[in-house]
Amino acid sequence: MKKLSALACLLLVAASGCEKQPSKLDPSTGGVPSTAGAAAARGGGGDSGELAQRLAALEAKVERYREPLEVVASTIEQKKGDLKVDPYNLLDGRLRKLESHNDALAFLESVYQRQKAEQQKEEDGKPDPNGIFAIDVSKDIALGMVEGPATAPVTIVKAFDFACPYCMQMNDHLKALMKQNEGKIRVVYKNFVIHDNARAGHLGSCAAAKQGKYVAFKEAFWEKGYKPFLESLQAKKPDDSTMKPDSVVKIAGEVGLDTQRFEADMNGDECKQLIKEDMEELAKFEINSTPTLYINGTHFSGQPLGPFVASKVKEAEASGVAPGDYYDKVIMAKGEKQFRNAKTPKPATP
Repeated sequence: MKKLSALACLLLVAASGCEKQPSKLDPSTGGVPSTAGAAAARGGGGDSGELAQRLAALEAKVERYREPLEVVASTIEQKKGDLKVDPYNLLDGRLRKLESHNDALAFLESVYQRQKAEQQKEEDGKPDPNGIFAIDVSKDIALGMVEGPATAPVTIVKAFDFACPYCMQMNDHLKALMKQNEGKIRVVYKNFVIHDNARAGHLGSCAAAKQGKYVAFKEAFWEKGYKPFLESLQAKKPDDSTMKPDSVVKIAGEVGLDTQRFEADMNGDECKQLIKEDMEELAKFEINSTPTLYINGTHFSGQPLGPFVASKVKEAEASGVAPGDYYDKVIMAKGEKQFRNAKTPKPATP
């Protein structure tokens, strides 16, 4: 009988369903010699003729399976030879492919970190939404750069620029809000000159305030000074002639101001100083965009304006402080005098 390969023998064992135990016919196992072992297996004496027959039958059975098993073994060996990619090399190749994208991944990571840093900077630049900040508006009120009654329980401080489209839109929103809450709101205007061509308008509004017509001039300037300039920008034909000093004086005349006095005040030191002081006060609170609103000392950050103001009206009226005194006695007396974000601990109350 031809000798089977180890693999073929294993397949034969699996195919025949035998137990994985050493054969009792193998002397190397420490068992009895074949004749005695066979007799012991039968539980009786030895019979060499019967043993020979059994061995011959087993040999025939093995021979019957030999050829197909050798074919299977040969096929497996061939397939192993055809498998040219080693598993390690396969993994290494995938790793190298990933590593080839390192530059792209590093770029994406840098973009992410930059955006994260910018977002964090933006968050750090926002005032504490629960903070009460005391912006000094006494000089603006004294000059008349205010709209609404002095007895209003809610004071809205508006930092604005006369060359800002969103400031013009906010002007309309605040007018509607004051109409809806008659007698409950006053708006104090703080000059924040961002665009150079807005400066004449700001100086002109100060001069108009000195004649008691700040609101009339403000409305006229938005309509006749800034709006034509905005339309020229939208038409891609920039023309800021309506924003220039001569046009500002003309607008003042159209609203009934003494233009000679107006022009003198507009170019005078008092109005220039007011704008300078407004911007210095706003800088204490790190205001750097327009329009910016503080409503009874709380920074307004984009939530629905009507309900927010209504809550401030209710809060002021429930305080027991006379409405006209609320800003001075509560906001200015107890509020914080400089910027603080949500991360910064609130200073201890004296």
